[in-house]
Amino acid sequence: MNPIELPLLPATTFDPILSGGGSKDAVQKLRKELRKELGTDDVDTFWSFGRHGTVNLEPSPLFNCLVTGTHWDRKRAQHLARAYNDAGFRKLIHSASFKKAIKIAGETLKALYRPASMGGGEPMATIVGALSDLIANDVQLRAVAQEMTEINRKVDESLPEVRRYAGQLVRIDGDEALVTLEIGDREELRMLHADLLRATGIVEEGASFVLNEMNWTPGLKSSMVMPAVDLDVVDAQREQRLSDAETPLPRPVEEVS
Repeated sequence: MNPIELPLLPATTFDPILSGGGSKDAVQKLRKELRKELGTDDVDTFWSFGRHGTVNLEPSPLFNCLVTGTHWDRKRAQHLARAYNDAGFRKLIHSASFKKAIKIAGETLKALYRPASMGGGEPMATIVGALSDLIANDVQLRAVAQEMTEINRKVDESLPEVRRYAGQLVRIDGDEALVTLEIGDREELRMLHADLLRATGIVEEGASFVLNEMNWTPGLKSSMVMPAVDLDVVDAQREQRLSDAETPLPRPVEEVS
């Protein structure tokens, strides 16, 4: 697998899980603090969809910091935020390429909320599908996603408390999800709570993702799943389409003597 994570998701994606089904006020307050720590508080990520409300697209590192802050404490969340900035996150989000990516993603999602474009199915799965298609087909979005994935890898390498594993969904059965994970040079089957995947629209068999595991204190581990695009699969599909579209040249007619 060669996955690159989606660099953006709606800000409230994990709020129901992080709040434990209770009040989301504490999560919202922590998110505001972490946006300032990460440097995203001055980045315009809000998009209005008219009567459908607004969506705030947040960069993926914010969610790991939110999980750390809600399951452990603000001090560790701030430490993780600084690690992301040391790896180049703040520089990336203030770059022209990132601002362009935000604009492309926002305009694409805005089109999904037009009455003529609204369809059935899960809204998050629709959003994730649209962003995944952009990464697969838009050069600018793919470049930003690759930079963000590289930043996440650097943090994984620098902090022993944070680990990332490429994975694929095998199936969802009730509250459980069977997945395969790449751990080192081997694949491992594992069961995850299905809500971790449903929260980010990962519901189709074979869907790619990255599992983020955080273990800041002995005996307590927390996980978060980010949707991903497997570039090996995308490039193989593109090559197959090009091959199918090729028209063989006509063979010359042999002259009869």
